[in-house]
Amino acid sequence: MRGESRQSSKMAAPGVQQQQGAGANVSQGPTPGVGGGGADVDPITKFRMLVPLLKDSLATVMRVGAQILQHDAQVDNCLKSADGPVQRFDKCLEEFHAICDQMELNLKLAQDCIGVSADSLKNCPVPIQTGIAVDPGEQQRQTYSMFLIMVKHQITCAKEIHDALLECARDISKKPV
Repeated sequence: MRGESRQSSKMAAPGVQQQQGAGANVSQGPTPGVGGGGADVDPITKFRMLVPLLKDSLATVMRVGAQILQHDAQVDNCLKSADGPVQRFDKCLEEFHAICDQMELNLKLAQDCIGVSADSLKNCPVPIQTGIAVDPGEQQRQTYSMFLIMVKHQITCAKEIHDALLECARDISKKPV
């Protein structure tokens, strides 16, 4: 049950910012730039967009926690009845954790992208052309079809080297000592 509510909270947290006042929940529309249609936004930009949401969520968690502590202290001192409306701390904490999870995923994705880029630069002498416009002064980029041809050629060369090594190993094992 907790995992399911956490998953649904993950999906709702970045696009909808919830601010909780004195017992009332107010939902705002989607935050610009965060959420749907973010296919052209890199993970670092998404991470940066989530920072203000995380700050707001942390402030809400701290405020609600303080209100609950104050309310419980008043109930313990018999100054207030236990029936008063109290905000749900667990929901605020779930929202905070959902934003943290999304930030973590964006950082992991950025790290994976950097690794793929480094591997690409190491294994491919000519950069692969992406859909992004290229500066005219920048070196010539390789199209994806040219990249595929180069990869097939590298695979063929690797197979030839493998076969040659196997043949040498057979020849060495056949020769008498």
